[in-house]
Amino acid sequence: MQRLALRATPAVATACYPVGVSGRYRYVFDFWVSGEDREALESGLPDEPDFRLGELIGPEPLAKMVAEGHFDIDVTTADRFFAFGPSLAIVSVYVPEYVAGVEVAEELDFGSRRTRIECWRYVGRSGELLTVPLTYALTLDREILPGREDIAALRKLWPELPQWARDAYKLSFEELSDLDSGG
Repeated sequence: MQRLALRATPAVATACYPVGVSGRYRYVFDFWVSGEDREALESGLPDEPDFRLGELIGPEPLAKMVAEGHFDIDVTTADRFFAFGPSLAIVSVYVPEYVAGVEVAEELDFGSRRTRIECWRYVGRSGELLTVPLTYALTLDREILPGREDIAALRKLWPELPQWARDAYKLSFEELSDLDSGG
């Protein structure tokens, strides 16, 4: 499985925070697997030691999701789960579609007030993994709503993107139509 390191892992790990600063991390993955792909996924995942979504949501709920062919994950934790993106890349080995999930990372100060917010989309395709920053908005209740890909960041990442990602992003975002497809 090839993994692309298109951007350094976001610098939001709790171990990097000053003493007294903590974090909150939300992981969202909503993905349907068709019947014919579900069989390959069910038989292949047990042999994938780096597939660790069970550590995030528990082995029983994960087994049920795989059996039903619907990953429906929306969980918030106090610790960063670094295996989220790589686990999505593993799922992408067994299905023909892109596999995408979102991570929302919040840095909190002593009073549990947000001091930084970062949102990332992890996109897996055939075992490759992209990590792309997202825009976000805050609701009146201060809930974080991840948005679309950050166009300025995509422009900076463009030379490093694989051809399949360039093609997909040019089709999705008119703002990128001036960029060379890199073919």
